[in-house]
Amino acid sequence: MRPINVPQVFDLPPSLSGPGRSCYAVTRALTRALAYTIVTTYPFALLVSKLSRIDEATFVPCSQRACTFMKIFGSGMVPSTVNAFNLKHAFDVVVNGNLSQSELSEDFLSPLCPTYSAEHMRHQCDSRWARDRIINPLDKSWCRVIYVWFITLWSVFKVLHDWLLLGGAHEYTTLRIGCASVFFQLMAVSTAFLWSMGAVEVFVAELVPGKCACYYVLPELEAILAIGTPFLLFVNAVKKLEMVHRAPLVGDYLYYQQYEVPFRLALKSGAVDYSTCLVGTACGYHHEEWEERLAISELRCLHTVHSMMCYVLFLGVVSAFVGLAIGPVTARAIELLTQLIGNGMLPLDLLVAVLAIAVWFFPTYLILRLIEALPVNFHDCQTRPELWEYQCPKFNLLIRVAFIVFLAICLFWASLILTSPLAEVLTQRHVTFNSRVALRIAVAGIIYFGFGVQMFVWIVYLIPTHRALFVKARKPYRPSSYIEIGENHPEFNLEKEVQLARVFLKENRNPENLEMVEGWQERWREILDPESEHDDSDEAREALLICSS
Repeated sequence: MRPINVPQVFDLPPSLSGPGRSCYAVTRALTRALAYTIVTTYPFALLVSKLSRIDEATFVPCSQRACTFMKIFGSGMVPSTVNAFNLKHAFDVVVNGNLSQSELSEDFLSPLCPTYSAEHMRHQCDSRWARDRIINPLDKSWCRVIYVWFITLWSVFKVLHDWLLLGGAHEYTTLRIGCASVFFQLMAVSTAFLWSMGAVEVFVAELVPGKCACYYVLPELEAILAIGTPFLLFVNAVKKLEMVHRAPLVGDYLYYQQYEVPFRLALKSGAVDYSTCLVGTACGYHHEEWEERLAISELRCLHTVHSMMCYVLFLGVVSAFVGLAIGPVTARAIELLTQLIGNGMLPLDLLVAVLAIAVWFFPTYLILRLIEALPVNFHDCQTRPELWEYQCPKFNLLIRVAFIVFLAICLFWASLILTSPLAEVLTQRHVTFNSRVALRIAVAGIIYFGFGVQMFVWIVYLIPTHRALFVKARKPYRPSSYIEIGENHPEFNLEKEVQLARVFLKENRNPENLEMVEGWQERWREILDPESEHDDSDEAREALLICSS
């Protein structure tokens, strides 16, 4: 038996203020919640703050190799490299002391001073005098300040949520506090990527005012941390977004605490991901029947809030901000990786194999999942009955097939572009990073994230719990999907909703023509409405009686 760590899934002891709870126990629990939250969230703010104040002596001059960079928002002596909608020269290349290899926009200072030779310029850029003149915009960046505030608010609402839950507050209150915590976490992800975009750009030290300057980049380790921190925070936010969707279905949980439970209990819970699930069907020494803690109106309100977080915040705001920053970050990451591999600092064969598999896995798995979700029986070459539960079913199927084809073309092209530099290094070919190569990688990174990673997260992690909450709140959705979701996820306790759908489909055949679709769907909506006063409400009550018996 292998135990795993899963978040809180059982009810707390009635409350910390109940009988047998000493003042010491209350203080100890609240203090642990505060301490654990600080320990797990403070490093995100600390790392960004430390990297923003890095010592100038550690910067690497762009002398021995060319530095490829992109600047979307110009500031100071580093103007924007993006000229309106002309992306042909979106990336610039600079080499200290070498004008022939440098490809800089007109507004940039020359990397070679008029009276200096190339060797003298490189020597001057490596001196302490030149490094002391480096302008570091990361320290005073508005992205860093806003990011720290979002991390702080994320921590405050996490602590507030756990304290209220420990104090016996109603779950409807703690769940809304948890949504506020996730909101600030997702906003922190957005600002972290914008900050990392500035961290992968060049830093300037002006030698002769208005004439020439030396250019620098962050060292390899600091660059890896600057790129990796936003991605780590993004993964953390995805897991939390999935958990807050599960919480209204199986009960709220403590954000700071994890519990070790036997693997057989996690397996019986029917969870999708045994490492991050909320176990909804486990019990201890005293068996506890499932009890509905939230009213339908409260579940519908929470579903509306979660929909705003998913569609507007996660797929909208976060995707836009991350997509804006992911282009130059991806180009810098691929350039840095090929340099480390070429210098023998990383195990070449193993790394290339793992990265190639990882890069190609997402689009392949995603396309297969989308094909599997089509309402088509490929074995018998015919459509499934649930297709007719859609408005304009044939047109809907055509659009979905066209979208899958378009998605496959975009993702496989992006995967090819991203893995090509690694393949060239593997065959011991020299990889040249010029502006065109960097632009292709940046575009591929944006497409891969927007159509690949975000879609993968949405389909694999968020759709199961999002639709289960949709069903639990009895929102109008296809009745066959009610049955499918309830049977595939027994841990969400959707027996009543599944029974409603079964009774409806038994007594209301699928419409035989498109003219009946609207009326058929209207009857289904009336059954789902708990406050409906229509005649069909008797059918809903009958289904509930059947389920309860």
